[in-house]
Amino acid sequence: GVTEDNVRFGELEIDGFYRFFGDSDGNRVVDGVDYLRFRRTYLRTSLDVGYDGIFDSNLDEVVDGTDFLKLRRNYLRTI
Repeated sequence: GVTEDNVRFGELEIDGFYRFFGDSDGNRVVDGVDYLRFRRTYLRTSLDVGYDGIFDSNLDEVVDGTDFLKLRRNYLRTI
């Protein structure tokens, strides 16, 4: 960047990106812990006990195969 730049980290919306989809505990890696948490909510809807909306990637209120494919794509990825 330019040394006279007045932009600081945290001022832009994109600066809020700090985890991949599937990183349920916020440790910046999608790992086995996240996978086990996903399994507990898999095939549940927002009306079911145990539903965890953090794994609902398309916000259709059901955690299904679409969401699993997105989690799998990020599995073992780190920031």
